[in-house]
Amino acid sequence: MIKRLALLAVFISLQAVCVNLSAQPEFKYGFGGGVNLSMVSEQSSYPLFVDISGNNYTSKYSGLGSNLGNQYFFHGELWFKNFIVAIKPGSYTYKFSKTDEIVFNTAPMEQTNNYLLRYVQIPIEVKKAFGQGSFKPFIGGAISYGHLLQGGDGTFTFIKPRFAASPVAGAYYSFDKFDLVLTGGYNFGLHTITKKTSRYNTGSDTPYSQSDIKLNDLHISLSVLFAIGQKESKGALDCPPPGQRFKNQKTRKQKRN
Repeated sequence: MIKRLALLAVFISLQAVCVNLSAQPEFKYGFGGGVNLSMVSEQSSYPLFVDISGNNYTSKYSGLGSNLGNQYFFHGELWFKNFIVAIKPGSYTYKFSKTDEIVFNTAPMEQTNNYLLRYVQIPIEVKKAFGQGSFKPFIGGAISYGHLLQGGDGTFTFIKPRFAASPVAGAYYSFDKFDLVLTGGYNFGLHTITKKTSRYNTGSDTPYSQSDIKLNDLHISLSVLFAIGQKESKGALDCPPPGQRFKNQKTRKQKRN
């Protein structure tokens, strides 16, 4: 249900931007960075070991609070009045761990394996800003595509692509030369990222299996944006049109005579 709401937010925002495409857009560019907290959603588990009663040994993934990753990106935006399309290509790193019960000398013990997944990721956000002053809050939605570059042990148990959708919210604060943009949201993984044919090829000395998982994350970032082009100067705005200049010159000559 929540995933559908995220996709609906993206769709509604896209429709709103299409309505405003007739307006001349303003382009802003800059850079940003932030943090993310991974939330692994386990779909199916494939334990290698069972106890003497025939029950599967347990496995679990680390919780939200212990999975701190980071993100660094280029930030570009097109403003159609108060509707914004933003793109944030960059490096997005996700961290989490998996703890399995395994057999060791005929007795069970816990084994924890840490994961670091680094993606080249391209989020596209569609947002609506509110207000006319320096402070402008916004809401919207985002979709993103990521390509896995590298990670720690067992990275090859994951497929390369990752698609996600997210509701986003935040605020702009405008200064004379630049804008600060605070953005937060929650990415919902749209598919399983486990490479099912390689779930047992974890590279560990003690064998274990990779569960079918979706990678979700809570993220927050801060960006600095600069506008392309300069606003007209006050002197240019005060300059009279050519016809008016001619009349002014004629009036001055008559006064001299």
